[in-house]
This record gives sequence, C-alpha cells and structure tokens, in this order.
Amino acid sequence: MTFSLAFVNLNYIVVNGNISSKNRILEALRNASAPLTGDELAESSGISRVAVWKAVQSLIESGYKIESSRHGYSLTEDLKDSLFPWEFGKEEEYFSHFTETDSTMIQARNLAQKKTETAESLNENNKVPYIQIITADRQTKGKSQGGRKWTTTEGSLAFTLVYKAPVPVAKSSLVRVAAQIALVRTLKTVSDRQIYLRWPCDVCSEKGKLAGILDEVSASGGICDWINIGIGVNLTKCPDIPGTDSVFENEAPVSRKDILELFLKEFMKTAALIDSKDLLEQWNSLSVDFGKEISVEETDEKYIFKGIDSFGGALLDDGKTEQVFYPGVINIKK
Repeated sequence: MTFSLAFVNLNYIVVNGNISSKNRILEALRNASAPLTGDELAESSGISRVAVWKAVQSLIESGYKIESSRHGYSLTEDLKDSLFPWEFGKEEEYFSHFTETDSTMIQARNLAQKKTETAESLNENNKVPYIQIITADRQTKGKSQGGRKWTTTEGSLAFTLVYKAPVPVAKSSLVRVAAQIALVRTLKTVSDRQIYLRWPCDVCSEKGKLAGILDEVSASGGICDWINIGIGVNLTKCPDIPGTDSVFENEAPVSRKDILELFLKEFMKTAALIDSKDLLEQWNSLSVDFGKEISVEETDEKYIFKGIDSFGGALLDDGKTEQVFYPGVINIKK
C-alpha cells in the first residue's frame, strides 16, 4: 500500500521545491537492475561525479548499504522505513529528522522561533499556511498532555508539525482538533480497524490508547505566531502501560513515511475547516464518548459527553445544566 504526497494544494508547503542529489541517487539505485557507474549516475541525476560520490557517502553514513565495485554502485540493503528528508522528494526542505533527540517538540520550538523568510511572507500576506515537520526515531524526553512522560516505542511514528498561520489564539485548540481528526482517518485507512478519538487529545482503539497529541502555541496581539502539534503513534509496539495498544500487531504493512504523508494530506483538509461547524461535526462523529456517560477524574462526577464546542472545549451535561470545560481543567476517566 502506497500513498503519494498529494496535498489538496501543494502551495500549502511547497515553494520552488528542488529534488536533492541524495534523492536522485537513491531513486536511481532503487530502480536499477544492475550496478550504475558514477558517470551514469551523474548524467541521469544532472550532477557532477564529485556530487555523486558525496551523495553516496552521505547515504552510507545514514545507514543505506551501498557497495562499490568496478561495475559501479549497487544498493544492497535499503532502509525501508526511513524518514530522512530526502525520502520526501521536492518537499525535502520542509522535513527534519533525528535518529535520536530529546523531543521533537523541543526541536520544533527552536525551529519555529527562527522565523523563515518564506513563513513570514506567507503570514504577512494572510495567504496559505506554512508547515514544517520534525521526525525522530527515538526521543529521550518525550512529553504528553499534562507534562507526563511519553514513551517512544521502537518503530513508533513520532513527529511535530510546525504550523504557521494567522489563527486567533481563541481558536488555536481547533488546530489540534483538526490534527486529531486527520490522525484517526489516517490510521483507519492504513489499518482497516475501528479507531476513535477521545477528548482532549487521544486516539484509541477498542483495546486502548494508540496515539497522543500535544500542542504548544506562541502568540502576540491575539494572533498565533506558530502552533506546534506533537504526535506520537504506537505503530507495532505499545509501552508497558495499562490501557495502551498499537496500530498493528506485528510488522507494519505501511511505512512510516506513507503514514505521515497521508496524515499531512488529511490534516490540510481538516485545518481548512477551523471556521466551520463541519470540523466540530466531524470530530463528534469520531468520538468514542459522544452521547455516553463519562466520569471526571478530579471529582468522580458523572456527565453525558455532548461533544466539543466551537473552541474545542468539552460539553458536559449533568442532567441539569450543560457546562463547558477546557483542556487542563478536567480529565475524563478512560
């Protein structure tokens, strides 16, 4: 199963995207039925022999097994689940990858605070959103909602999306809502399982929690400068924590790259709806608790969960009145 990076409108993130030499060399070697000489790679890629050598060395250092013989270069062992930026073709400049880091949220914060000329131009002119994605194989200081530790299991999809758009602070939570909807749809598509969302930021199966979402916002003058959405998905393994699950029981039939690409496509669709009631209706339709009785951890009080309001708050009905609670104020018992 494969997916292409077919965003609703590539102008959302692509501005004069270029394909790197590493991508060109890697694709040429993947498609070759016999070794390719440096001259052949240089000619087909439109780069110099020196650039070919540098690209090959960089790919080898990154973990791809490329052998050199008198007949040329051969890819003898591929990285089938790689999230390196060059795997994303002309969108490469919008991706950053760490084999290990403290947290993609920390890295995203550092990146978001460095306002790029492209992002500033897009935001100043109130045009399309600008995004960048930071991925990691391992995190040593991953966090979940409420500052709790997030364990990044082997083979997990862990990333943070940096979202730069002129969103009012009051509606910033709706970007997280959009990401939650997009993630549920993505995981339902690639796994063919029943997957739901749970307020405020979880994604779960009938067996337990599959993924979590954490958002961070920087704003001035009532408008967001950036909104970072951190996502961790247990793909093939779940942490040793009760009430957790993984998307797949064994090896994933879909690469992390394909899942990420599909998520981004879904996210750009849902993020365009933050001023529409459609976003709330879509969220409510995917909620595992909608219309059901829930309990609040802090008080043990019971309510009927009525979905979310136009700012992402939880609508809870105690039989007498309907109240609105926002993330961080209460926690719903799982």
